[in-house]
Amino acid sequence: MGLRILPVFAIELHIRDLEVLKRIKEFVSVGSVTVRTRNGKPTGIYSVQSLKDLTEVIIPHFKEYPLLTQKQADFILFYSLVNLMNNKEHLNEQRLKKIISIRASMNKGLTGTLKSIFPNIVAAQRSIIKNQIIKSPLWLLGFVDGEGCFYLKITRKKQILLSFSITQHYRDKDLFNVIKDYLVCGVMEKTSTRPNTISLIVSRLEDILNKIIPIFKENSLLTKKSLDFYYFSKVGYLMKNK
Repeated sequence: MGLRILPVFAIELHIRDLEVLKRIKEFVSVGSVTVRTRNGKPTGIYSVQSLKDLTEVIIPHFKEYPLLTQKQADFILFYSLVNLMNNKEHLNEQRLKKIISIRASMNKGLTGTLKSIFPNIVAAQRSIIKNQIIKSPLWLLGFVDGEGCFYLKITRKKQILLSFSITQHYRDKDLFNVIKDYLVCGVMEKTSTRPNTISLIVSRLEDILNKIIPIFKENSLLTKKSLDFYYFSKVGYLMKNK
């Protein structure tokens, strides 16, 4: 049919964190690191495309250390797809439709081209991830490395405002309640300009000083976001001392 099925595991980060991607590659001993430029903005990408490496290294890792966000549902579908390919079922036209059905439930669904080739495909059932438990601050560390923000705002009236925030798709609102309980601080916010996202924001100085800063001082961030945290905490202590 002129189609090629290519399962890919990838992490894309700001170009300033290219060294982190290289460390990940070194840690798992498979995959490659490349640089891609889109609209004039370069990013670093770590990816694994070998069916053997996905089966023997990447999938076992995420089975041992399950994801807590709804991305775990994508992993479950991805895992089933790789199993089908290992059994050569992607070479059979009827079984290929099962793979396309799985693809329809992953990420952003089917492309326009795939919809035109497979107009009657019904998306595979997608799991809903529930009962998430944060077992270690190291999980939170990795999550913030990817999705968190340490923010400093100075108003025209010279008012200093600090805030720590994490933003994710709204489908992970239940997980954000778990994170909020874990931190014992913060408020949930939705904005009209981004209706599909939800944020957990900590802006109370006492909470920043006593709950947020200690977590990231004890457990160092790996990305360049560690520099943002350094200055964030420095300003926090200056504010504490008036």
